[in-house]
Amino acid sequence: MTTTISRRTVLAAMGAAAGTALTAPWVARFAHAEAERTLRFSSLFNKDHASSKSSAHFAEKVAEKTNGRVAVQVFYDASLGNEAQTGEGIRTGSIDIGFAGQVGFGSYIRDIRVLELPYLYKNFDEIDRVYQEIRPILDQRFSENGVTLLSQVYEGPRMTLAARPLAKLEDFSGMALRVPESPVYISMAQAFGTKPTPVAFPEIYTALQAGVVEGLEGSPSTLLGGKFFEVAKNLCRTDHIHNAVYFGINPTTMSSFDEPTQTAILEAAREATLFNLDLVKGSVESDLVKLREAGVTETTPDLEPFRQAVAASNLAFAEGLGGTPLELFKTVKGITG
Repeated sequence: MTTTISRRTVLAAMGAAAGTALTAPWVARFAHAEAERTLRFSSLFNKDHASSKSSAHFAEKVAEKTNGRVAVQVFYDASLGNEAQTGEGIRTGSIDIGFAGQVGFGSYIRDIRVLELPYLYKNFDEIDRVYQEIRPILDQRFSENGVTLLSQVYEGPRMTLAARPLAKLEDFSGMALRVPESPVYISMAQAFGTKPTPVAFPEIYTALQAGVVEGLEGSPSTLLGGKFFEVAKNLCRTDHIHNAVYFGINPTTMSSFDEPTQTAILEAAREATLFNLDLVKGSVESDLVKLREAGVTETTPDLEPFRQAVAASNLAFAEGLGGTPLELFKTVKGITG
């Protein structure tokens, strides 16, 4: 059974919890004071997260390529809204631009749900190659759902951090595992034998403290940046997902620019992807070193039982969506083998 934990529930379990201060918005250092337009960019994580650094790089490149006419102001720590609010806000125009994934854009663009199924990609180079090949399909599906796709950044490999020791698949049995409120992650958590427990990202730390959840999954950058290692000391290298987080812009906002400016924004987005690719490749091991130095115990289980556990549920998930999502899943499987 899936249990959704609200902010009120978590705070009630903890009593009074201290609020976290929002990081001040960041404006590209190349942006000129006389910028003709300033776009608000919603970043879900703190400024040290790999995706946020990529957002900052994008902002710099936009300012550089437009000679300061367009500035991008990045708001960190979900200060413009959580992932679901960001995905919806970009579609409605209340947010100009930002990134979101399964919980955001995936809530209404069903196709992309199958692209984040566990053990679908071997490494970052493979996921980037797949996304280059399927880009025309994604452009069309985003456009049909009211968002202009600019590019994407990557996260992973996602691992499991828990209060309990985890050395093999059986150790996951019955654990309350925090997952994004996404059918993909809920399906995976069930296949692992855990109790999937969706919790909004800003509430994870408090939920771990309260014992509402016993563990979470995420990239090393996410686990380190959120300081979850302070309340969960066991890292299991499940390495279950390499995933994309999509850069989207409101189409009315995009079409309000002339063609050279639109081209500059698209070029800046692709350069942000390349920047991110280099960043995440290099940061995985350094982030793991920092987690070990923080007292985290790391285990590397046999991954074959995990792959077998999700194989049937992956196919069933894609077949359950049917239509273009199923076709896209088969296309990706054909590319990755």
